[in-house]
Amino acid sequence: MKKIILFVSATSLLIGCQAMPYKPYARNVKLSPKKGGVVAMNTEYRDEDRDKASSIMKRNCLGEYDILEEGEVITGTTTSSNTDNYKRSNHKVGSIFGLPVVNSGGQGSNSRATTVQNKEWQIRYKCLNVAKGKSKKRVR
Repeated sequence: MKKIILFVSATSLLIGCQAMPYKPYARNVKLSPKKGGVVAMNTEYRDEDRDKASSIMKRNCLGEYDILEEGEVITGTTTSSNTDNYKRSNHKVGSIFGLPVVNSGGQGSNSRATTVQNKEWQIRYKCLNVAKGKSKKRVR
C-alpha cells in the first residue's frame, strides 16, 4: 500500500511540474517614450519572449516600429572562486639503514577562479510616426 501511495505521489509531482505555464521574459533596457528604445530577452529566447518584446515595443510606439539592430550583448561578468584547504599527513616513504623515512605533514591549499560573461539578447528599435507624414517601413 505504501508503494502505491509513493508511486501516485511521485507521478502527480512530475505531472504538476510539467503543467506549469511558461512565463515569458522581456524587459525595457532603454526607453524613449514614443521615440524608440532597447528591449532585452534571454539569449536563448522562446517565441513567447519575442511576443512579449514585440508587445512592449508596440505599446511604446503606439503601434508601429522599425527594428534597427538586434543581437547578443555582454552585460557584465560573474566570477566565482573556490579554495580547498588540506592537511598532509605523515606517511612512510621508505627506509635508510633500517630507519623509517617519513614525509612530514603540512598544510596547503588549491584555489580556482572561474569568470563567466553575462549575456542577453537586445533589440534596438525606433517608433514610426505615421501622423507626421513618415512612410510606413514595417508593421509588426
